[in-house]
Amino acid sequence: NIESFYASAAAILPHFEQMVRIALDCFDVAPASLMAKLRAEGIAAENAMREATGGANAHKGAIFSMGLLL
Repeated sequence: NIESFYASAAAILPHFEQMVRIALDCFDVAPASLMAKLRAEGIAAENAMREATGGANAHKGAIFSMGLLL
């Protein structure tokens, strides 16, 4: 429902902000190292999403796609 969608979006926003910080801090590291850091933050975002929605997968695809884009 729309309430779960909004709750999920609010829960993952700080993780998107952290992904940007990670990318800025790690611009000069090997891609595999950067991806490992982003992957860990993505997993944290997914956990926050599931907690906010009672286990629903409201934004899992967006977490991956936007994480790479950011």
